[in-house]
Amino acid sequence: MQKSQMRLLTSLLACLLSIVIGSSAQAAQTVSIPLSGTAVINEVTNVGVTPPLLDMGAVEVGQTLEKTLTVTNLGGIDDVTIQINDIVLQGADSTEFDVDMPATTSLTPGQSADITVRFFPATTGKKNASLQIDHDGASAEHVIFFKGMGTPRPVSELVASPGNLGLGTINMGASSKKNLVVTNQGEGNAPDIVIEAAELSGENAGDFSTSLNSAVTLAPGESHTVAITMTSATFGDKAATLTLNNDGVTSKVKVALSGKVNQPGGNNGPKPEFGQSQLVGASLNRPTTLQFGPDGKLYVGQMNGMVSIFGVARNGQNDYVVTSTETISLVHDMVNHDDDGTVNPAIVTRLLTGLVVSGTANAPKIYLTSTDPRQGGGASGEDKNLD
Repeated sequence: MQKSQMRLLTSLLACLLSIVIGSSAQAAQTVSIPLSGTAVINEVTNVGVTPPLLDMGAVEVGQTLEKTLTVTNLGGIDDVTIQINDIVLQGADSTEFDVDMPATTSLTPGQSADITVRFFPATTGKKNASLQIDHDGASAEHVIFFKGMGTPRPVSELVASPGNLGLGTINMGASSKKNLVVTNQGEGNAPDIVIEAAELSGENAGDFSTSLNSAVTLAPGESHTVAITMTSATFGDKAATLTLNNDGVTSKVKVALSGKVNQPGGNNGPKPEFGQSQLVGASLNRPTTLQFGPDGKLYVGQMNGMVSIFGVARNGQNDYVVTSTETISLVHDMVNHDDDGTVNPAIVTRLLTGLVVSGTANAPKIYLTSTDPRQGGGASGEDKNLD
């Protein structure tokens, strides 16, 4: 590179020099003299910097990237030594860049020195700055431009599965154990997650325990199994909350814990609910017993000894209707006897006291029990040994 001077024509000086000539006895006179000139910057072209534009590329927020600038004295053997006096960062984003003064600041012809440049974006987006190199032999600094891009930092999130953990039902003094799986769901370049502690809280926190008793570190995609145990000296429903304190994006991961402890010897089963419904189309006289047979029909015994057999259709909840009806009167028509064995035609019907239906759908079998309606006639009754 040849030596040269870069002449910068800043402007034609259109200045007017005003000279006031006169005395107290004469009127003042003004003489205007136009002036003009050329501003000149003396630049030493023997200084070379590579690269002339430093692109730091994309860097995650919170991370640091280093690159190197090389300053060289490009002069020949007879040229002068160049002294680097100072380097200064400028620009709107200069606080997100840093530079180190080269170890060698006096460069003989052909000699080079490195300047370390660091880029550490504090926020996302495009970043720009410049570096001014002040050296001997120039009336202006040598300027190098920097650019870079701050990108979002990948995050890691701790996820627990399941989010609600039920430990079932146990008896007092027994225990139930189930597993909880926690996973670092960050991408491959995301940071590790450290699970610092597991805390149990809630009304029944003392009835639960966890196997996570020390810090656990999970790389992205890695999982860890935590055992949860429930045991209690008191009965009833149990509930607590497990909180996993970690340094991921969700710093407190909460899992609801629940279970039940039975009372010894108590009625711990579900409480049945009973209701009633009407069988539309059924005509009955004081029914005493009923059963669905193997053929799907409803068998109903009545106090007067009659047996009714109904085909039943269900239209909905508490909505039943008779589709067919049969009547068995064999028991109803049986004769009754006095206690001496004499037939008593005045006592009609039988008292039907029991009914059992078995067999098959094609051949159901009916078993009936009945008695003389005078049975249990009270203190005034005199009949004995009734059939």
